[in-house]
Order: sequence, then C-alpha cells, then structure tokens
Amino acid sequence: MYYRGLTVYGLIYAVIITGNICFVFITVIIVLNIFVNVKIINRKCS
Repeated sequence: MYYRGLTVYGLIYAVIITGNICFVFITVIIVLNIFVNVKIINRKCS
C-alpha cells in the first residue's frame, strides 16, 4: 500500500516535470481500471 502510494506520487511528479498530457491520460486510465477491478473483486467476495 505504501509503495503503491509512493509510485502514484512519483507518476504525478513525473507528469508535472515533463508536462506530458498523454502520460496523464494513461495514468488516469490505469488508476480507473484498478479502482473498477477492486470494486468488482469486493462485490464478488461479499
């Protein structure tokens, strides 16, 4: 969990430094996919 948060902050800083818009979209899509997958897993387990 700590490492995941650290990685997300690293990605955000990298986006701010490079100013790459495509990288922002890719990161958002990955985060949304993880969020949706977690919701689906929680629904199946409960």
